Amino acid sequence: MNRRLLVASACNFGLCAYYGVSVATVVASVAGVVVAVLTTRPPADPTLTVQDRCLMNQERLAPTTPGAGTMAIVMYIAKENLPSVDAAIKVMRHACTKFPRFGSVVVETRNLEDTYWRRVEVDMARHVVEHAPVQQGALEERINGLINTDLPRDVPLWRIDLLPTTAAGASSGCVLLRASHALGDGLRLVGAAGEFLSFADGAPASLDLLAKMAKAKLSPPPRGVGGLAKDLVTAMTLKDIRNEDKTCLHAPGELFPRATPRVNVVSTVKLADLKAIRAAAIHDAGSDAAAATTTLNDVILGCFVGGLRAYAELVGEPICGEPLVRALIAVSMPSVAGAANRGEMFNDFLLPSITLPIGATSRAARLAAIREVMAETKASRAGYIMGRMLSLIAKLGLDFMVGDTQNQVFGKHAFVYSNLPGFTQPVHLFERTAKVERFAAYFPNLVSQLLFLSYGPELTCSLSTDAATIMRPQAFVDCFAAEVAEWAAACELRRS
Repeated sequence: MNRRLLVASACNFGLCAYYGVSVATVVASVAGVVVAVLTTRPPADPTLTVQDRCLMNQERLAPTTPGAGTMAIVMYIAKENLPSVDAAIKVMRHACTKFPRFGSVVVETRNLEDTYWRRVEVDMARHVVEHAPVQQGALEERINGLINTDLPRDVPLWRIDLLPTTAAGASSGCVLLRASHALGDGLRLVGAAGEFLSFADGAPASLDLLAKMAKAKLSPPPRGVGGLAKDLVTAMTLKDIRNEDKTCLHAPGELFPRATPRVNVVSTVKLADLKAIRAAAIHDAGSDAAAATTTLNDVILGCFVGGLRAYAELVGEPICGEPLVRALIAVSMPSVAGAANRGEMFNDFLLPSITLPIGATSRAARLAAIREVMAETKASRAGYIMGRMLSLIAKLGLDFMVGDTQNQVFGKHAFVYSNLPGFTQPVHLFERTAKVERFAAYFPNLVSQLLFLSYGPELTCSLSTDAATIMRPQAFVDCFAAEVAEWAAACELRRS
């Protein structure tokens, strides 16, 4: 690293330590940006985001358990309609052409800024694998075993496993797609789904909702000077916030042990029940303007927190008082016209931190608190500022700080929460005969990862966790499902 960068970096952190955040923020940010721009050469690939580079170097920056950092999409299909290896290979050859990262390997270098993708000849036999049939009851165990296996880094970072079952009739086998997060974030993966999935009429599967979501994310509520100053302090101090309180949900300040495999489980709820809860909340709003804007995501979070309380009761560690429990909310940012990497897979997401109102004892109180938290989160620029800070750290060559910051921030959160849009009509995989009956989506992470995904009339709650932390993982997601059903039934009872 160039000496001027080292000096600038040392000065920045010295200012932070000596003067405190408020003064140091302005001086350090301005000085750091000027020095970084004047004394560093452009990155090897300017189309890569800082998140791309961090994920491409994940094992070096923040080593974790095998399988971590790989998105796993499980598509359950009637066994007799499982697609063939040849059909999968045909589609994936085209995907490797359209999305170059599917046909490239990561080339790691000494500095984050110099990391790049290198195109290779793809040996499809290493990427599309059909397994011997397994007993129906052993299917989930096989899926978990594959998810807890690292993808080899000497070939492109994705794989498709075809998993038939031995059961007769309409019992499901599944197709498991694993793709490294380095290829792209959840929004980009959903956006690329048309390469793998089609509707019944053969048209590429697409989500009209993505355009609406993009417009909302690119037009956040206005933020005054006071709010921006608060966001700046939040971003500067996120890794230094106090640990959570001890609960059965997370060990304060800790990440999952590296050697611990993740447990992946799922439960399913009716979207109609979630919509009924939202409709009841809006109906009861009266003059409460905030309640009248209740979103489906607010309801999902409200049911999730209610499920957390029920789970804690179930395992004999009930929630008392108002313990501090946090979640990072994964928010993928939409592509913008003219971006260098438009049309390509890439990562551009924020991870704002929220405090879960787990101490609220009533459903109405939880929903009101969540609406307030989410309204502030949507207005906050702290996540954006944090991203720019990490980008500056990378430019200064302080790669070790990127991993250290990530570990400290994640260790102060019990969950990472994602809510992805899904398809409202049936989709077919590779060939129109291979209809997807249901989805599950997992992402082994440093702490418990929740991923909500809708498909047709249902929404799945998928959890990837460490069984030493969430001791009864299936009961955990089942508590969420029970909370949805009970709350919806209570709404229906009131209406009648």
